[in-house]
Amino acid sequence: MRKLLAILFLLATAATLSAQTGISGYVLKAVDQKPVIFAKVGAYPHGAMTHANKVGYYFLSLRPGTYKVGASADSFVHATYPESVVVIEGRVTEHIDFALVYSGTPPPKKARVGEAERPGVDWLRAVAGLGLFMRPEQR
Repeated sequence: MRKLLAILFLLATAATLSAQTGISGYVLKAVDQKPVIFAKVGAYPHGAMTHANKVGYYFLSLRPGTYKVGASADSFVHATYPESVVVIEGRVTEHIDFALVYSGTPPPKKARVGEAERPGVDWLRAVAGLGLFMRPEQR
């Protein structure tokens, strides 16, 4: 009985994996063909989006139809695939690849945890100067 259940599970899993529908490809830097890690890839008009992995590969699950596909990342110029991409039920349209060009603009600086905009005077020192955080014997 267990063997029968295991075989049925494997068959169901194989059927699910083979029935994927969508697009896949790579997002690379145009200058050296290295991956653009975590680049965004989107399909329009559906509005679906995914991210490229560490090697620049992405898979985007889509319904059957015709899409415009684009890729973007911080510090790179947005790229649109030159042709409309047709997605067919039960098939993955492969090799929808992008070569992104560096824009020359550095990515926006991300604030570190605990790093907030501070007024001109360090508020902690100002409050400490009032003696609010001192022990009674230190006042």
